[in-house]
Amino acid sequence: MLDHDDQFEPTYLEEVRALIDAHPNVDTTISNSRTWQELGDEAGRWEHGNKFTDHAPAGYWDAVGADPADRWSILERYDYARYLDFHPAQTSMFVVRRTVYESIGGFDKRMRGSGAENFEFEMRLLRVAAVGLVWTPLVRMIRHTSNLSLDGNRMAMDVVDCLEFAAREHGLDEREAAIVAAEIQSRLPHAISGAFALEDFAALKRYEAMASGALPWKLQLKGAIGQLPKPLARRLAATLTS
Repeated sequence: MLDHDDQFEPTYLEEVRALIDAHPNVDTTISNSRTWQELGDEAGRWEHGNKFTDHAPAGYWDAVGADPADRWSILERYDYARYLDFHPAQTSMFVVRRTVYESIGGFDKRMRGSGAENFEFEMRLLRVAAVGLVWTPLVRMIRHTSNLSLDGNRMAMDVVDCLEFAAREHGLDEREAAIVAAEIQSRLPHAISGAFALEDFAALKRYEAMASGALPWKLQLKGAIGQLPKPLARRLAATLTS
């Protein structure tokens, strides 16, 4: 898979094919990436190093059972909790065996238009797939002003909505359901702040109701503002976010 604004390095397919030939039981491969930031001219520049090792939390790959010093790492399953805690992949970094893609139903049309559509697909895929990690950065992730992922407020909301969808629709076992529930709670503050900034007060109210404990006072204030008549709520929201 390749998003329209990303790029493969020239040896991408060759390296993925070599992994699959050496490990024919692998269902999906995830290749390391670098981010290319467009500057409005033809120059551009590399940003943030490579995704797998320069962004992962300390000790992450040891906990996953993968070694960055290897050419490839083979995982019978990618630990579900670890992937939600830090998911190092995006769509352009995946190759998926066709039979596996079809068996899980591909991309869910109900997620169309969500910034977390790809994430929802990955959550289903990694529950069933043997994974091969390619440590060489072979994908260029292109960032520019029209990237959907740059809208952090909307993305925070979309991810929580995606997790709620997964809890409802993915047929999770007890352990997976507990992992997703905990992830929702950890991300709710960002979703509440995002809904407030975007003046989506209906979503803000829904996120508040999902919280399992008391929210910080700043989020409670945002929730209280969201309960006011919409014109007044919008004026106050604009004042607080300006």
